[in-house]
Amino acid sequence: MEMKNDYDALLSDKQKKKELFFKITDSLTSVESAEYSKDFEKRYGLEKVALASTATTPQAEEKKTTSSANVSLKILEVGKQIIPVYLAAKDIINKESSEGQLSINIVKQMVDQKKPILENIPREKANEYKKQLEEKGAKVEIIE
Repeated sequence: MEMKNDYDALLSDKQKKKELFFKITDSLTSVESAEYSKDFEKRYGLEKVALASTATTPQAEEKKTTSSANVSLKILEVGKQIIPVYLAAKDIINKESSEGQLSINIVKQMVDQKKPILENIPREKANEYKKQLEEKGAKVEIIE
């Protein structure tokens, strides 16, 4: 009987860790998610790791409904001239981010994973950035 209790306690511990992991992951911004994904890949020697995007979390949905003036910016297609698009996206993200400078590899990963490159920015800035990216050949979507 004691062994069953130990097993139940272990399961409970694993479940708590799992729930904590997902709670933290759900709270990440796209930029943080991309950075952590890269660190996760390096630490565990993995090729690709897709972390949960904040766009699908209840917190993100709440932000969308409470902040109609702010939007997200997402690159749908890079186009034929990929390097200028990734460089422009990197410059835009680094200009807006208070979380440090991202490399072009992390920006590429965000775009490849179909994640917004910026979230919760004023529509006016989103339109400006969309125009800059489209001039480089990208197809860009503004998400309400």
